[in-house]
Amino acid sequence: MVNGKKVTIPSALVNPGDTITFRDKAGVQKLIQANIDARKGYVSPDWIATDSKSKTAKIVRMPIREDVRLIVEEQLVVEFYSK
Repeated sequence: MVNGKKVTIPSALVNPGDTITFRDKAGVQKLIQANIDARKGYVSPDWIATDSKSKTAKIVRMPIREDVRLIVEEQLVVEFYSK
């Protein structure tokens, strides 16, 4: 859920200040807790503020290129899609 509203589109856009939460169904909460437990010590990116106790995330700012941890050659992506 984004800002308390159900989102059904996986690629939905979020903006700075948006809060991401999960439904209160028992199965969903178990899955979220299992993921939190499996990722102990994980540090979320600077542009996302997470709270494992309340199981929420807040978009602090939009990510910039330096925030992407993957090695990506943007020019190759542009060339691929320009064909």
